[in-house]
Amino acid sequence: MYILHLSDLHFGTQQDANRWYGQLADDLRGLLSQLESNQSPHLDALIISGDIANQSLPEEYEVAERFINLLLPEFGLQRHQIAIVPGNHDLNWKLSKKAYEIKERESYDGSLDDEDILKNDIIVDGNFVLVPKQQQYEERFKHFSNFYENVIGRPYPRQYRQQYELRHFPEQSLLILGLNSAWKLNHHENYRSRASINPDALNNALGEINQTPSYRDSKLKIAVWHHPLDSPDEDRIKDRGFMERLSVNNFRLGFHGHIHRANARDYNYIKTCS
Repeated sequence: MYILHLSDLHFGTQQDANRWYGQLADDLRGLLSQLESNQSPHLDALIISGDIANQSLPEEYEVAERFINLLLPEFGLQRHQIAIVPGNHDLNWKLSKKAYEIKERESYDGSLDDEDILKNDIIVDGNFVLVPKQQQYEERFKHFSNFYENVIGRPYPRQYRQQYELRHFPEQSLLILGLNSAWKLNHHENYRSRASINPDALNNALGEINQTPSYRDSKLKIAVWHHPLDSPDEDRIKDRGFMERLSVNNFRLGFHGHIHRANARDYNYIKTCS
């Protein structure tokens, strides 16, 4: 089975789609021809672990769609064989800002304890308190969701607890779980590095897996998200508890992106999972 993992594509222009596809296709044809000398080059799954766009603009996702539409037919991929998760560049800052309403601090009757401020994504700015309107606030992933629907065939869930996806490959006894590690991020400088895995989404995903025998009994389970656990920067996942739950549920591989460099030492989580 051949799985292509891509990340941090940061699409911008149509030239990006054409040029990057051409370079990737040349490499894949050569590699797959060596591995399967008697077959046409093919892929069995495509994983994209976030930061598809650069500023989460509709035109950037149009470029990403073009790239994917070029890739699928040449390498025998169907849309149900694609797993996509968002990254920090897949939420739109303008939509995030518009979701906040401004209230005078003196008239605000909610809690401004540090814990409640962080929990409710509140921004305190001098004499004013900025409070997100929840339904509109969730729409900061709107353009990613539209892209996801165009590629996968259904919109990306708006509610955080439903932001997971399962891709099952029964012939290979493979299950891929996609998670959103950017769900707590927004435009504000204090909130740009809060990478994490939503515990309710993980719990719902594992519940669905364990209630579905074909999912539960898959011999290989792979989890996908965007942010790293080990990084010198602050925008990493600091709470590793989700890795323990994945391990207990027999996940053996984790794919992510965000680091923007190729170094095998960055990806060794064996001690974390054991």
